Amino acid sequence: MKMIGSIYEPGKKELLDLGCSDGFGTYYIAEYAKSVLGVDFDAEAVWFAKENIGDQISFRQENFLNQYYGLFDGIVSFDVLEHIYPENEAAFMNTVIRNLKKTGTFVVGTPSLESQQFAKENISGAHVNIYRGEELYAMLKQYFYNVYLFTQNDEIIHTGHLRMANYLIAVCTHQKGEKQDE
Repeated sequence: MKMIGSIYEPGKKELLDLGCSDGFGTYYIAEYAKSVLGVDFDAEAVWFAKENIGDQISFRQENFLNQYYGLFDGIVSFDVLEHIYPENEAAFMNTVIRNLKKTGTFVVGTPSLESQQFAKENISGAHVNIYRGEELYAMLKQYFYNVYLFTQNDEIIHTGHLRMANYLIAVCTHQKGEKQDE
């Protein structure tokens, strides 16, 4: 997550992980941060994170939709958007915008719609908000001036072949709107 932590200012960024689950990914972004907060509604997963991940990371168990935790330099949210009902998507994005500094970076990752035909039924049944690459890009462009869309197959990350992507990763910068950083 050097794209958020910045090789130019290592250890100076404050980061938020929305939908942190058991804190596995949160642990990795903490390497590049001054402080990290992970939030998830799953009590058992957050308990595990608090018990096993380390003291340099804070975890909170609650529904983060429309919540304010402060202004962060970066927000990550991997494998969360596909579980947010479409009618709650605006609340999800409001949470991101509300907690991200105007100059901050938002990184979101989600399975692609094209990959769902190959997913196990019990997994794909929990995915209620799935995007094609162009749709994810268009949704995020409503909130950010810059949206860089990457695709992933296995461990290869690239910038093309949206129809062949198993996973979509978007890096978003420069929020639209009137908010000023504190």
